[in-house]
Amino acid sequence: MDMQQAGQRAEEILDGTMEAIQPPVKWVRGVAMESACSTGLNEPTGTTTVMRGRNILTVVSAHRRGELLAMVQRYLESQGFGDFDIDHDEKMPELRATAADGLTVILGVGQRRSIRWPSPCL
Repeated sequence: MDMQQAGQRAEEILDGTMEAIQPPVKWVRGVAMESACSTGLNEPTGTTTVMRGRNILTVVSAHRRGELLAMVQRYLESQGFGDFDIDHDEKMPELRATAADGLTVILGVGQRRSIRWPSPCL
């Protein structure tokens, strides 16, 4: 998958995720980013990380954050995501899910965070 394909797929998954949240939340697009991957010694690997995001503007109360994470998890499961890792931290719960092709969605709830779509550096 090239950078354009990864970015397009990310946008589709993120748009679908936002549509799956009921009741609807207000959101804005995050900054799109691409960055070259390198070894720990600043040597290029020939791969790039592509990130897309959504910033949810609706305030989600602490007692409803678990519901939001569960709703997003159900949607991502329906889209073929697996390998779920859920952190039930009281102040900042987070969900991480990975697709078969290695793309990852991360949702953190409780502060100004966004759903991100980084592609792995291979």
